[in-house]
Amino acid sequence: MATRRLLFLGVVFGVGLISTAVAAPAPVDARILPELAKARLDAARKAYELSWGKYEKGVTVDVEKLYIWSCRWLDSQRAMSDKKADEVAAVEAHLNRMKKLEELVKKKYDADSAAAADYAATQFYRTEAEIWLSQAKPK
Repeated sequence: MATRRLLFLGVVFGVGLISTAVAAPAPVDARILPELAKARLDAARKAYELSWGKYEKGVTVDVEKLYIWSCRWLDSQRAMSDKKADEVAAVEAHLNRMKKLEELVKKKYDADSAAAADYAATQFYRTEAEIWLSQAKPK
């Protein structure tokens, strides 16, 4: 009985060590981080703008997709600077994108070409961005 218990604990511990080793990210060369951060920012911005352009033209695009890409754009901007003013500017830009999205979805909703759930979602996204901005601004 004790041998079986020890064997079980050994297996569990071993699997835990293996999964930890596999999950740990490899260290990144600090000299390439700014380059990678800029590439990530550019990709997020481009994905958002391409999706926005389609939605603006009437192509069906999930509004959550726009929200997610805007958040990725925001996160990418935040990662590029540790200055409070840069963070505030990034959150303000996200808020402006969410306000613009909400306005467009409301127009489409009023014209019966957008779902009520999409309009409610954009209200959530805008409100969330307002909260984030109030948290980012210096007290």
